[in-house]
Amino acid sequence: MIKVEEYIRNNRMIEPGDVVLAGVSGGADSICLLFLLQGLKEKLSFKLMVAHVNHGIREDAEEDAAYVKKVCDELSIPFYVCKADIPKLSEEWKMSEEETGRKVRYEFFESVLKSEAPEAYEAGKVKIAVAHHAEDRAETFLLNLFRGTGLKGLASIQPVRGKIIRPLLFMSRQEIEKYLEDKNIEFRKDSTNEEDDYLRNRIRNHVLPYVKREISSSVIDRINFTADIATEAERYIDGQVRNAYYTCITNKNDVSITVDTNLLTREDPYIQNKLILLILSELSGGGKDIGGVHVRAVRTLLKTEGSHEIDLPYRIKARKIYDTLTFGVEGKTVLREREAVVFSKDLEREVTIKGYGKLKFKSFLCDDEKLSSIPRNQYTKWFDYDKIGESLTVRNRNQGDYLIINNFGQRKSLQDYMVDEKIPRNERDSIPVLADGNHILWVLGYRVSAGFKVDNKTRRILQVELEEENYD
Repeated sequence: MIKVEEYIRNNRMIEPGDVVLAGVSGGADSICLLFLLQGLKEKLSFKLMVAHVNHGIREDAEEDAAYVKKVCDELSIPFYVCKADIPKLSEEWKMSEEETGRKVRYEFFESVLKSEAPEAYEAGKVKIAVAHHAEDRAETFLLNLFRGTGLKGLASIQPVRGKIIRPLLFMSRQEIEKYLEDKNIEFRKDSTNEEDDYLRNRIRNHVLPYVKREISSSVIDRINFTADIATEAERYIDGQVRNAYYTCITNKNDVSITVDTNLLTREDPYIQNKLILLILSELSGGGKDIGGVHVRAVRTLLKTEGSHEIDLPYRIKARKIYDTLTFGVEGKTVLREREAVVFSKDLEREVTIKGYGKLKFKSFLCDDEKLSSIPRNQYTKWFDYDKIGESLTVRNRNQGDYLIINNFGQRKSLQDYMVDEKIPRNERDSIPVLADGNHILWVLGYRVSAGFKVDNKTRRILQVELEEENYD
């Protein structure tokens, strides 16, 4: 426990007053994490909560959830559980089960922190603790290496990334199991870890054991040492890229970035590549599916004479006009305070609202199956398409705005609604609304109008989804 405490302190993972949500599957790693954090919470002055996701993959998954709940009850730790059909979602989202599971887990963790620790969340005093260990980091290092990677990939899993912390990253699997054995703590075994369906499992079950046996018994330590060196090198280069970023960029907003090509081409080619990748990552919301082929395409564009443009993923266009290179996202608009965005309801589009995220609009036909599955969450709303006028507006409040508050058509002014909801006066002008004229469909973060309610007479649905700003 002393080593874990030192590792947490050295990496500044937890500060006094933090709320820490531990993701606990029930396996050895996460159970070890849970007991170690429980033992440190008073000394480090943080509040501990636990979240568990049932992925719906194994028949004994319910037993895992029951075991984690039992442990949390015994330790008097708040416990939250989510059940998801990962194989089904994987098909719908066209992602691997591994990626889908990760997305579901972190979205659930985020939602628990928002709902159960709202003040800490708003203050940036929340952490998500996960149980990656030294072998996990070595596996990720090799996985990235085999797929082709740069320094960032070789740096592998990091102790801290945003609000995500990994207090066990320095520990080996053997050390974790010895801790549990010494404390006589039980844990659940995931049979899928023994299968070879995933590339990571094949590295874990075959590649690393072979290297340990035939080449170096200390391979895990050596890979982690190399990852630490790559981390230091990447940190230095990132600093150089940031310097180039501020030097070369002449104009920037949430949907476009303009670069001075003369200044950019004076930079070292490696810095140019990293800077282009950084710009594409910012505009795409994280850089997934952005790779070397796209960076090379931009570098080729830089060498052309006159004015040219190329299409990139995420509807990004790169336009070179003489000495400037502008990266812009097609079909996206930024909403700032007191700036209205008006558009036809017929168009699928996105509106970026600074401090909130992206509003995504799409429409589809209504049927009995959809009527039985109307979203009840805070971030996805359905409206009767045919009750809406020809255009919609995303803006801040105006005089005369109102909502329909019940099925009898009773109106309430937006001003009165905000007063009744005890929304602070200084915040009312900055809350975005979705409006049809003065009729407010949705006060973001609060309620929708009953005037556009989907019912059994609805023929077409307008779906509006708020995708919050990426937490990491």
